[in-house]
Amino acid sequence: TACNYNADANKDDGSCLENDCADVCGGTNICGCNDATALNYDSTATFNDGSCEFDTTAPTVVITYPANNSTLDSTITVRTDVADDNISVVTFLIDGLEAYADSTAPYEYEWDVCVIGTGNHTVLVKAEDSAGNKGQSDLLTFTIDASYDCESVCGGDGEFDNCGVCD
Repeated sequence: TACNYNADANKDDGSCLENDCADVCGGTNICGCNDATALNYDSTATFNDGSCEFDTTAPTVVITYPANNSTLDSTITVRTDVADDNISVVTFLIDGLEAYADSTAPYEYEWDVCVIGTGNHTVLVKAEDSAGNKGQSDLLTFTIDASYDCESVCGGDGEFDNCGVCD
């Protein structure tokens, strides 16, 4: 039935109008999701029809290297597997303090373990996606047994000879 229906009319003169998706008689609204933060955002929509879908899934984060409970004796690359469609940032925490933030895959951190000193230390990696969902890895523990050699190489094997020259 036309929204401007006239019961007294006896012929169709072409003036009958239908309601648009926003229930406006003769309207020209384009229905869809007009929330730019939604996964199914429609830039042409002029009326939000309630169909918006939002990302509510947290990223998954796994530290793939080095293995938990390893002993580290030189600079090492901490590697991760981060799963999500729209990662904003991946943060590497050493003993609970932010050490590095990465926004480009592959998400890795070159960890100079000599800076932190010997003993047990923890690594946790957190990820946040563009929708603000947050995920984190398991907390891994490593034993650090490393120091700089005479050439300032972490875990290096340079030693001073009898003449005091670093070889």
